[in-house]
This record gives sequence, C-alpha cells and structure tokens, in this order.
Amino acid sequence: MDICQLRLWIELLKNAYYDGDQLVTLPNIDINIKQGDSLLHNLPLDTDITQILKKNLISINTYKEVNANYKTAGKHVRKEYDKILKNIQKSLLYIARNKEDRLYKRKEKLEKRLDKLGFIGYVHPLFHHEDIADEDTRAEVEKIEADLKQINARISERERIYEDAFEWRYMFPDVLADDGRFEGFDCIIGNPPYIQLQKMGAVVDEYSKKGYASFVRMGDICMLFYEWCMSLLRKGGYLTFITTNSWMRADYGLLIVVSLVAAMRPFGFLQNNIKRWSLRMSVAARFLCPIFAAATSSSIR
Repeated sequence: MDICQLRLWIELLKNAYYDGDQLVTLPNIDINIKQGDSLLHNLPLDTDITQILKKNLISINTYKEVNANYKTAGKHVRKEYDKILKNIQKSLLYIARNKEDRLYKRKEKLEKRLDKLGFIGYVHPLFHHEDIADEDTRAEVEKIEADLKQINARISERERIYEDAFEWRYMFPDVLADDGRFEGFDCIIGNPPYIQLQKMGAVVDEYSKKGYASFVRMGDICMLFYEWCMSLLRKGGYLTFITTNSWMRADYGLLIVVSLVAAMRPFGFLQNNIKRWSLRMSVAARFLCPIFAAATSSSIR
C-alpha cells in the first residue's frame, strides 16, 4: 500500500500546476487505496446500512460528504476527515462481524444455560467441576464447557480468517446512492490470482458459504473474481481482466461462461499467441464473443 500511495503522490505532483500564485493539484484519492481479501466479506451488497449508521448518529449523506471533502482538503484538515471516516467504518465493521451468526448464537445459548444453572463463572481458575454435588448438573456443565471450547476455537479461526475480509458494501462511499444503496463501479480493471481453490486452506470453506455460483473446489479462484466483480459493477459498467485461459479448457469454466453470457455483453476477447488452441477454447471464444454484434476477437502477438 505504501508504494502505491507513493506512486499516486508522484503522479499528483507531476500533474500539478500554478494558477497565479495558487498551486492546483488533482483531488487526493489516496483514501481509495485499500487492501483485503476481495472475495471475503460479512455484509452482502444489498444490506441496509442506513439503520446501522443512524445508531451512530450518522447519515449516508454525511458519510459521502466527509469522503468527498477529504479529497480536496488541506493536509491538516484531511487528517480529521480521515479520522471521522475510519470511525464510521469501524462501527460498521463491528456490526458486520457480530451479526447473528450461527456460531455466535450457539455460544450465547450455551452461556445462558450456564447462567441459568448458576455456573456462569465456570471459567474462573478456582472453579472445579468436582465441586458440583449433583452428578447430572456436573455432567451437563462439563458437556457445555466442552461444546463452548470447540465453538470458541471455531470462532477464533473464523475471525482470524476474516481479519483480511473486505467490506465492499460500505468501503467506497462514492458508489453509494443517496439512500444508501450500493450502485456499483463504472469500471473494474484487474489481474486476479490464478490458484486452485483446493490448495488454499480453510479460507475456501468461507468462500463456499458466500453463494458463488462458479465455486468448485477443483476450480480456479479467478472464476470467483469474475463472478464477484460482475456483481460489483453498476448497470452498463465495464469489466476488464488479464487472466488465464485455463478455465476455457476445464469443466468448471462452463459455469462462468454461462454467467458471463447471462449478465454481461462481451466486447472483445484477446488471446495470447500460442501454438495450442484447443477445440474447447475455440468453442468458448465463439460462445462468448461473436454472438454479440459489437464483440471482436483478436490475437496478441
């Protein structure tokens, strides 16, 4: 992130100019430089965040206004705006991570049962199960403690994974409507990673819960990027990816082909100049592009 911010700062200086004695620069958009797991999130894009903001005495318009003011503010004032924005996003993140999740609800239920039994302090180091005279009660307390230990371990692992989650729903106020709806981006340009999902560990289990239609454990993570980025675009927006062509030769690629045809209007298909161009890839290319009047298929030399 630091290198990216430095490059942006250099570009701002390169394009700065004087209007009389006043130095004029482009808007400072370093606030848009963010990092995180693009595929992992707590809040769906259709989540209503207006009520969450109201609880913190903030409106959508205030959130958008502070974000806009940051870009043209001076250095010292910008720090104050940055602080306000981070506080807003921190409150939204807290809500996102503490929604009514099955694990949290199960934990709460078990703790309430302990409280009802009179043993809410079971975690105290001086507390011993053998001190419970009634055998049935002792067995129940021990069972609850064992269940809580497992649940807490699962929650800890989940929260560790979600440390890098990226909340697209509210991290970019510029793409929010005045009523708080997520409107989407005009254009997305990217170079997604090409990794087989089954090699990525526990985070894949969380991806599987996000409802990605193109999710296949034997498939490539770039398929999920295609699908998710399509949902991040506004109507009429543009998506451009530098990506592997291996999905055109694999069964899992058919899922994203269907999604692309259903949700997008491909304009062009650029294929690296390679010796092997399989029938499967040719079919996929014809299916994605020439069926659209404006689509073109080219080859990069």
